Amino acid sequence: MSIQTVPAEKSSQPGRLQSLVAGDGQMQLVVEGGDLPAFLLEANQAVVAGRIDQARQCLCPENITQIARCLAQDSTRTDLMFILAKLLLDTHQHARAEHWLRKILTIEPHPSVFKELADLCCRDAARRSEALEFSEHAYELASEDTTICSNYGRDLIYAGRVEEGIDLLYEAAQKAPDDACHQLNPLWYRHYLPDQDRRFFHHEYRAWAQRFAPLHLCRHDHLNQPEPQRRLRIGYISPNFCRNVVAYTFEPVLDGHNHSRVELFGYGNVNYPDEITTRLQGKFNHYRDIKGIPVEAIAEQIRSDRIDILVALAGHCTGNCLAVLAYK
Repeated sequence: MSIQTVPAEKSSQPGRLQSLVAGDGQMQLVVEGGDLPAFLLEANQAVVAGRIDQARQCLCPENITQIARCLAQDSTRTDLMFILAKLLLDTHQHARAEHWLRKILTIEPHPSVFKELADLCCRDAARRSEALEFSEHAYELASEDTTICSNYGRDLIYAGRVEEGIDLLYEAAQKAPDDACHQLNPLWYRHYLPDQDRRFFHHEYRAWAQRFAPLHLCRHDHLNQPEPQRRLRIGYISPNFCRNVVAYTFEPVLDGHNHSRVELFGYGNVNYPDEITTRLQGKFNHYRDIKGIPVEAIAEQIRSDRIDILVALAGHCTGNCLAVLAYK
């Protein structure tokens, strides 16, 4: 999350939530300058640097009492509440985050808050109806937002309203013609429809690849040493190193590797790490958290790791890293 402070006289609604989403999907939050508790900035810097434990320490109850004091003086400071909720989500404290998000809604029905609640509920199959309700509210308030539009489509599909949901995914794709993920989402979810033509998928996926994974990106030099006796360096890249059917079927494969013959690397593009993520991390020789890192930087990391074989565990589903594989 990028936090931008502005002078009070330039803030259209001092203290109120004003969130923007940049082209790369990175959330930017504009807040009135001069009175943002230092522990929030420190926690955010720690999250950005991947130091989750340090961020959790910053969000201790003693520090959060500073938020309570600010709210006692001005109960409309939804910006502070939203930053805190986002950081609690980033540090995997979902119940605490949901408390603050719901508190914001009692003051300001902001689309970004509805979106975060929808994403949180969507992780639990028993709360899918809640997720759909939150997504619908977010879309009603910000139908022009590509991510909100796409997420509403996703939640409609999970609710069984597949055709409505796919229509919204195409709407999001039209709004973001240069976004590889948004262009791919409608194709992925069309598999939920009956009587689909395989030739259609072949043509559309091929067109996607020619545009977003062109051959000219392929590297022709490698750092790997051709030494027959060394261990193979195998990398697995996926958004599903978490509570997911992919993880359940992949873990026995991971356990079956002979570590005297292979060195294992995990590249996790995981939205919401959990206890499964932690367990899988311990089974790789090396684990890289690549969430939010630019495609070119991920490809360079894999090259510097001298990976011999890179295996993608997501295919064309949401969060895949096919654009990384294009660099070969």
